[in-house]
Amino acid sequence: MSTDQSDRIDRIEHRVDRMETKHEEGLEKIYDKLNALTLAVTKQSCPSPGACIGLGEKLQQSIVAHNATMLRVERLELELIKLNQQKAWVLGAWSGVAFIGGIIGSLITFFATKLIK
Repeated sequence: MSTDQSDRIDRIEHRVDRMETKHEEGLEKIYDKLNALTLAVTKQSCPSPGACIGLGEKLQQSIVAHNATMLRVERLELELIKLNQQKAWVLGAWSGVAFIGGIIGSLITFFATKLIK
C-alpha cells in the first residue's frame, strides 16, 4: 500500500472512531435521561417506597384471607344444597304419608258409613 492510501485509511478510521465516540456519548445521554424519567415516574407512583412495600404485603394478606373466605363460602353453599335436598325429600315423604292417610281415612269413613246403615 502506498502512503497516501495508508494516510487515507488512518483518517477514515479516526473519523469512524470520532463518530463512534459521539454516538456512544449520545446513547449514554439518552440512557441517563431514560433512567431519570423512570425514577421520576416511580417516585410519583410511590413517593415512599417503604409504604408501597407495606401495601403490597397487606394486599397479599387480603388476597389470602379472601381466598380462604371464598373456600368457606363454597363449602357452606354445598351444605345448603344438601339441606335443600333433605328438605325436598322430607316434604315428599310427608306428602306421601298425607296421601296414604287420605286414602286410608276415606276407606275407614266409607266402611264406617256402610256398617252403620
